[in-house]
Amino acid sequence: MGRIIYGPITKHRFISDPRQLLLGEKMPDETSVAQLMPGMRRVDFTGTVTAISATRDVQTKYGPAQVAEAILTDGNGGKVKVTLWNENISKVEVGNALTIENGYTDSFRGELQLHVGRYGKISVGA
Repeated sequence: MGRIIYGPITKHRFISDPRQLLLGEKMPDETSVAQLMPGMRRVDFTGTVTAISATRDVQTKYGPAQVAEAILTDGNGGKVKVTLWNENISKVEVGNALTIENGYTDSFRGELQLHVGRYGKISVGA
């Protein structure tokens, strides 16, 4: 089981219930899809890209943008949809290892989604 970090002073403790992470605490080092729930913040997740949707042009309150969805699988066979925006779309290919740091989760039309967000970071491996 992984460790989580919380509060202004770094402390480590183990958790057994992922609902504790809804309070904005850091996710364990190795996160599986089974641990993800809508409303989680500061999520770190690594998975393999198994599918990418076609890119769509959309209009946002910040102006025009492009969006696509990727499906990530963890080592246990769990799947989660990740929303990719603009320059992140061209970085990702099927088969890549994808790491999301400081992401968040929500539910759209009843489906769990993982987002990089404004403060998150996405890294692509081979």
